[in-house]
Amino acid sequence: PSMSSLTLDAASAGPHDLDQWQRGCEAACEEALTWPVWKTTASGARVSSGFISGTRIRSMFWVQELPAEKEARVKSLIFPLAEVGRNAPQWDATFQGADVVATDSPLPDGVELVKWRFKASPLSKRDLLYLLAWRPLTSGAAGGIALYPSVESYPDTSVRGETGKRVRAYNMYPSCDRITHLADGRIQICHLITSRLGGCVPDYVYNTAFAPSVRSNYAHEAEAFHTHVLR
Repeated sequence: PSMSSLTLDAASAGPHDLDQWQRGCEAACEEALTWPVWKTTASGARVSSGFISGTRIRSMFWVQELPAEKEARVKSLIFPLAEVGRNAPQWDATFQGADVVATDSPLPDGVELVKWRFKASPLSKRDLLYLLAWRPLTSGAAGGIALYPSVESYPDTSVRGETGKRVRAYNMYPSCDRITHLADGRIQICHLITSRLGGCVPDYVYNTAFAPSVRSNYAHEAEAFHTHVLR
């Protein structure tokens, strides 16, 4: 199938076509860049959170700049999953493991079906089932974007996200990592994630009571990611 033919189910509450999901995520990154900064980390990453227009779940966001010669390194930490999984423990303290799920029908180039496991202490551990897609920017400019739309299941597979006492969580719309080139020669990485924790945590509780601790986690992650890229 072509890249444009990939349709999405309703699990992520976003557009039902990956092309539209991408366009929306790129616009959402621009919107998130206008949010008030909650914290600036030691390396200069800015952390914030807010509601992207038309959404009802709080999105978490960090943005930082790195030398342009690190672009290939940064991309390898975003896609494909094999490299992401090897490196994620260096910046994501909640990470428990991830696998590419085989599908009976081939996915388009640059797309993987991923099962991601993470800790949500003191809650039950969580599972995500989502498509990981790496794509060029719609503008044709240098850089690229990784998209993370959750799917309830996937055609031709019997995979489900929840197993045993683990709870199904979701990457909601918009969720992405975007790399762009700045006029000063550096690259900018926008990390924008919208989460539904699922289980006993309704969205309004995540939006309010959980927001401070999640923002703190993002500040730690942004700083750790910066350190790991520069190693």
